Amino acid sequence: GSKSKDGSSERCTCMLALLVCRCPFNIPPSFRAILCLALFDSTHHMLLKQGTPSPLPRDKLLVICLCYLCDSVSQTQLLPFVVFMVRDMFHLREDNSARLVGYYSGWLASSFSFAQFLSSFFWGAMSDRIGRKPVILIGLAATTLFSFLFGMSSSFEWALVTRLLCGLINGNLGVVKTYTGEITDSTNQARGFAKISLTAGLGRVIGPVLGGFLSQPVEKYPAWFSRNGLFDRYPYLLPCMVTSSMGLVGLVMGYLFLTETKLPARRFKRKDEEEESGKDLFHFASYSKGTSNSSTPGLLYELKTAVLSLFNRKSVYESNHSKRFRSPPNRILRRDILLSTGLYGSCAFVFSMFDESFPLLLANGSSNGGLDFKSNQIGFLQSCGGVSLVIYQLFFYPRIAEHLGALRTFQMGVIGSIPILVVIPFIQLLIVHGQSASLWPTMILVFICRTVFAQTCFTSVFLLINNSAPRAILGTVNGLGQSLTSLSRAIAPALATNTLAWSFTNGLGYPFDFHFLYHILCVLTAGIWLLSRYLDASIDHPQHDKSVSDQELQSLLQTRD
Repeated sequence: GSKSKDGSSERCTCMLALLVCRCPFNIPPSFRAILCLALFDSTHHMLLKQGTPSPLPRDKLLVICLCYLCDSVSQTQLLPFVVFMVRDMFHLREDNSARLVGYYSGWLASSFSFAQFLSSFFWGAMSDRIGRKPVILIGLAATTLFSFLFGMSSSFEWALVTRLLCGLINGNLGVVKTYTGEITDSTNQARGFAKISLTAGLGRVIGPVLGGFLSQPVEKYPAWFSRNGLFDRYPYLLPCMVTSSMGLVGLVMGYLFLTETKLPARRFKRKDEEEESGKDLFHFASYSKGTSNSSTPGLLYELKTAVLSLFNRKSVYESNHSKRFRSPPNRILRRDILLSTGLYGSCAFVFSMFDESFPLLLANGSSNGGLDFKSNQIGFLQSCGGVSLVIYQLFFYPRIAEHLGALRTFQMGVIGSIPILVVIPFIQLLIVHGQSASLWPTMILVFICRTVFAQTCFTSVFLLINNSAPRAILGTVNGLGQSLTSLSRAIAPALATNTLAWSFTNGLGYPFDFHFLYHILCVLTAGIWLLSRYLDASIDHPQHDKSVSDQELQSLLQTRD
């Protein structure tokens, strides 16, 4: 009875027990009960008494990370060149076009997030109906096509429509989290989601780098790109072609290597429907063969439910959730689900406001609280944050989350962000008091801490959302979370820049000067921490680990005997 390295013995035991429970032949219930009790006890000891973490399904995780990278790069690649694209489209001059360029650039930059706000819930719900893999492939196909078409934009209307369509048809940012939650369990989900969060962070770094270095290649690299060629006519096509190629690679790899993780809908039917034929068993066997060994605890949960249904008794699962299976809205309007998705949207709002306003603050003079940084200095600072992100997500976050749990780790990230937001507008005092030598070490330390705490919040809230929902509606719940986050990211940039601009020009003193925005962010962050206090500690574990109690199963078996 030792736990196998690949989990095959546990899966075989679970499958054998399910065969006994659900086979359509006329086997006496007492005989089934004896076999099921023995098989359940064996599987229970192998899975729950051993402390060895399940191995990550690296092949599937690699493909999923590539999918997430494509979406993150597609979302951020236009940021360095959107201003120049708008100028070219409207044939505007630099000296008298700032207001008009800002207006149309804002529309282009926020259109993807606004479209995702409209569509993410739909795609999440669709993944619960048709499966995760088809939705992921549709999203990758949308990235491949519309990224290329966006690069060929010669009018504002064309660019706006392609960005909107890319966001509307691509729902992968939520579905990928659902897929990750289903190929991991409570012993390895922190490591799995750390990889996803790392990929998202890298995408937000790689996207602007591609856009900045590869846009307008004829002007930047005249030795390689000739005048009157394709890239002279479409100066922003090259970075979009790279993103489109990444999407195409992800589409092919996803088609070849991703397996469906959504459980067959038939597994939720009533006992009398299941016993009409043996097809349910083969549906489940097909699912189990396609998933990773880390989903073995899900097999144990399925075994518990099947054994309970054997005795024609109402299980905890049936009594608590049967009505919810018939009424999706009621299943979503649960406290843990609403709180965890609300925390995700709130974090996205706060950190999006910071990300949009921080470069503007740095670029301003010291009289406005800035440091008069140039673009290359801001880029260097952000690269330091990117390096710290890789190190932290690979080596530190999984250990912290496994030790503290997702909820306490999230709260740690939120609390740690507050002093960073307090300190940032006061850093310019180093210059005022002649401590310029301390400026760069201080800025690097502060920005690294900001990056670490932000990624702690986002990775942990991914875990909270996946642990808040039953598996049958996990895609819908992640879609809801992504919709709220996309709405936040569509609103926050404009709100942050306008608030900061007002604080620069209002002529008021502290705290309504350049400190004002960051004090507001501190208050909002404290509100996020207070909101997280309403979550129960049981959210540290996936829903399927706690849906049916082992004590109830043993009690029912003893009662039957």
